[in-house]
Amino acid sequence: MSKPSEDKNRPDRGRDRLLDEAERCFAQKGFAGARTKEIAANVGVNTAMIHYWFGTKERLFFEVIARMIADVMRLVDQVNPHDMSTEEKLEAFLVAYFECMKRHPHFPQLTKMAVGFDAADSFEDTIHRFFHPLLAAGERFIEDGIREGVFRPVDPRHFVLFIYGAVVSHFSEGRFLSMVIGEDALAPQALDRRLDTMIDTVFAALGATRPHRASITPGTLSPDAHAGRLKNAH
Repeated sequence: MSKPSEDKNRPDRGRDRLLDEAERCFAQKGFAGARTKEIAANVGVNTAMIHYWFGTKERLFFEVIARMIADVMRLVDQVNPHDMSTEEKLEAFLVAYFECMKRHPHFPQLTKMAVGFDAADSFEDTIHRFFHPLLAAGERFIEDGIREGVFRPVDPRHFVLFIYGAVVSHFSEGRFLSMVIGEDALAPQALDRRLDTMIDTVFAALGATRPHRASITPGTLSPDAHAGRLKNAH
């Protein structure tokens, strides 16, 4: 099969646009309801581009998952400068993690979908290869903070899971929360308040002082080598 006629000199932009639309479409319509023809049309490209870059709809779905995972993994590499205190690293990570979920608000919905997928064993392998090390890194960070006397004693694993839930739940339950509070829970100002409250809560729970400094500017995470490693995860 010959290469599609679209410009291949800027593959990342076209590929990312397809992944953005596929993420939205899979979340809105489910795997069975999403159509590659519709995804391509909404981006303004030929369906052949999807076949060229991803091969099948199943592969496209898991590439959407892989890109979200790559964004999460990137946080560990970025929030680890030597000149930052433990408190500053924690706050920077919380800001970056929240911003990551803002970019991928369908993350919990799509990962839940992946668990129930016919090829769920591929997703389970991804969890073992990438999420388990992330969980372990989070646990070590909390343990180090406790040992340094910066954090009060807590269960490291469950505290990391608490942070995960505190962030993800706001996006997975966004529509319901909007009905409860009578305003858009996913509006920019509401998200800013949620982030600020979440950071305060995490620091209070750890008995630590919030430094009020986030060294990662929202929205500045960029692609890196993790994406290439994830391509072979399925």
